[in-house]
Formats: sequence, structure tokens, C-alpha cells
Amino acid sequence: MTGVIAALAGNAANAPTINVLNDVVSDIASPPVTVSYSLQSDGAIAFTNMLDVRYWITPQSGMSDYEVLATLNYGALASGTIGSWEDLSVTRTWELTANSGFVQAQIILQIRRIGTTTVLDSATITLQAEAL
Repeated sequence: MTGVIAALAGNAANAPTINVLNDVVSDIASPPVTVSYSLQSDGAIAFTNMLDVRYWITPQSGMSDYEVLATLNYGALASGTIGSWEDLSVTRTWELTANSGFVQAQIILQIRRIGTTTVLDSATITLQAEAL
């Protein structure tokens, strides 16, 4: 869903824009190798080897009014909640760890306003770790 549609789905004309992009997060290093992806409580997105600042909500206000659902598409995570809606008043992180060889997992994230059923935006996040 685009940010424009997400804004129209909100209650106010100037509702925040919710925008998460599909991402591949990867790292290759000596074991153990852990890669992570986080939706932070301050509205930022953080992940392994991140080079620029991104936000899942613009402007960065009212983050506690939203929640995220992560669904595991394939693979196995080292940490992170899957299958239940969690409020974004605290940072939510999903991690994958490789102790040897290459491992991969994929999650689908959906964000909605708490108390509603309308998903405002979603993204597919692929985590890849390779232990040399």
C-alpha cells in the first residue's frame, strides 16, 4: 500500500505516512554471524550494515498508536516474535544467526493502527547470514 493510501486510511487528514520497504539484510563473517531488522519505537528502521536512516512512520510521532505483525514465510529466526500483533511503543527486532554455512529466513511485516483491522503497509524482509 502506498503512503498516500495509508494516509487516507487514517482518521485525520494529516495522518502519518506508514512506509516499510522490501529489504534483504545480509552479512558474511566469522561465526557466529547475526543479522537483524528492527522497527524502532522512535519511528526509525534499523538493520545490519545499514547505510542510511529510514523511518517506518513520517512524521515521527504517535508510534505507540501502531502495531506490527510478523509472519514467517520460511526459515527459522534466532529471535523475534512471529504470529501476533505487537505494539510499536517499544522496538521490535527479528534476528537470524549462522553458526556455520549459509542460513536464510524471510518474514512479512504488516503495520496497522491499534484497534483497527486495516493494514496500512507491509513489506517482505529477507535475512541472510553466512559464517565463514
